[in-house]
Amino acid sequence: MFEAAILGAYPAQFETEAEAMKYIEGQQTCPNEVRPWVRNMKRATGEKEFLVIGGGPTPGRGAA
Repeated sequence: MFEAAILGAYPAQFETEAEAMKYIEGQQTCPNEVRPWVRNMKRATGEKEFLVIGGGPTPGRGAA
């Protein structure tokens, strides 16, 4: 289960990472804002919760 949020909207839930990434694709960013973001709600030990923050991949994730 993944959750994603864009500017001006409540977070939405998605079954797959691909669906969540598609939801934030092309969304604008704003200075001092963490949206758009994607997070993994059911992560395994050692996995990062947030996959994308402020429209960019978190360290170690590569290109979004």
